[in-house]
Amino acid sequence: MNDRERHGSCLAVGARPRRRGAAVLGLALIALAPLLTGCGGGDSHDGAAGKPGTKPLTRTQVKSIVPDAAAMPGWRTSGAAVAGPVAEGRQSGAIRCDRPTGGFCGDATSYARADFSGEKRPQISFSVLAYKDTDTARARYPRILRKYKDSFVQARDVNVGLIGDQRAARMGYGARMTATSRGGFAVVRVGQVIVLASGDGGEQTMTSAVLTEIATLVARRAEQAEDQGMAWQRLPSPSPTTSPGN
Repeated sequence: MNDRERHGSCLAVGARPRRRGAAVLGLALIALAPLLTGCGGGDSHDGAAGKPGTKPLTRTQVKSIVPDAAAMPGWRTSGAAVAGPVAEGRQSGAIRCDRPTGGFCGDATSYARADFSGEKRPQISFSVLAYKDTDTARARYPRILRKYKDSFVQARDVNVGLIGDQRAARMGYGARMTATSRGGFAVVRVGQVIVLASGDGGEQTMTSAVLTEIATLVARRAEQAEDQGMAWQRLPSPSPTTSPGN
């Protein structure tokens, strides 16, 4: 059992807990690390070691992690989702890396990105970096977090619940420090995958509830891609937090 499989109350509306076979559960219990309590946010400790024999995800599986239009009822896609080799994403600007070459993007096997917008809604972006194994993703997670941690002025940590194996989230203001420049991000490691959910909007649209919901969505989809081969999780319709007026 790892920190993703405990605390069912941390699941967002519409999320589903995963099922494990008795053999896998027994192995995980043997390797159980000291437990975190509650549904914490901020920069977390590692929640679980990778599953033995885990294979790198295919590009199709990685692309399935970022939500599509069906998974985001009430939102509009801002262009088609993109996925492929990391070198292509770096060159096109679809992903933000810490170095022109190498860095945390250097040994990622593939990437994916999808963007959404809507009337009276923030601009939302989902990004995924997949690695060959859990150890590599775990080693790259702190560097990715450092890249985004100072993205906003007057930023504060946000509690997005106990999702993934490692997670951190912050919200703050852009350089203009106005209500319309409010934004936030969540970086979550799920096994061999690191996902980023970010948003930018006004005080009434970009809230911690919105950030929590979109971070939970993409983290659950990463779990599904790793455990079941493809992701299917979607936001409820209408979403209680991301619907206009909430």
